[in-house]
Amino acid sequence: MNKKLGLQIFSLCLALLIWLQITLRSQHRTVVNIPVVLENLSPDVSLSKLPKTIPFDVRGNGIDLVKLYFSSAKVVIDASKLRAGEEKLPLDDYNLRELPTNSNIEIFGPAVDREMTVSTDVMLYKNVRVAPAFDNEATRVKFSQLDYIINPSSIKIHGPRRELNNLNSIATAPINMSMLDKKEFHIPITLNSSRISSSVLRVHVSRLPKQIQAKVFEAIKIDSGARAIFPQTATLKVEGDPQIIKQLKPSDFQIKAAKEADADRMVELEAVLPQGIIKYEITPRKVSLR
Repeated sequence: MNKKLGLQIFSLCLALLIWLQITLRSQHRTVVNIPVVLENLSPDVSLSKLPKTIPFDVRGNGIDLVKLYFSSAKVVIDASKLRAGEEKLPLDDYNLRELPTNSNIEIFGPAVDREMTVSTDVMLYKNVRVAPAFDNEATRVKFSQLDYIINPSSIKIHGPRRELNNLNSIATAPINMSMLDKKEFHIPITLNSSRISSSVLRVHVSRLPKQIQAKVFEAIKIDSGARAIFPQTATLKVEGDPQIIKQLKPSDFQIKAAKEADADRMVELEAVLPQGIIKYEITPRKVSLR
């Protein structure tokens, strides 16, 4: 009985091996999902709802199709012509990369429509207020009583228009009671979405000084990022603790021209300030691109 069962199992395994060998060597036409990657997407366009793969109509022997399935093959699509508001991306201009070597696979093209449905939006910059968040109500009351201030009080964020439209403030991480035992501390900000970014990742929190002094620094060179601008210098008025203000030099400040220009080819100026400055004013607020 055991001998008969063993022969049956051996026969089954042998038949399976023969079937597998025939299948791997014979030609097949099938659909294989290949991961998609976009190239040359404009930084002014936000893209969402992008399919992870595109089904392709392919033909080859079983061994080569298995190699394709387990390979790092990807379909690269040129998205340089994609503009905000468009929902269709043509699949005519694509390249297949990292196909398995030593294989003979015939690829007929996408097995779907010649367009891919996506969701696009305009990428914008926006200045928003930094709002302190608290562990509890008692911490909020003590924070207010001790006259703490946040520097910078506002930050510039970058993200899709639909996410920035109704966003007027960015919260800090929760402030707890133990932090308020210090005269100053740093705390991270909390961005609402992974698609929103900021060059400022944490803010400085300090108690308002009992005395405030103002000082004006003139002819500070503007960092334009190699662009021609007018004027090339700005005046900066700062306010803060007198002990800090009297030690400041023009080289302690950096004034930068924003990356984005408005419709009149004007760009806003931003200041990078040392700690201890509670208020500042730049003149002019904008410069023109030449």
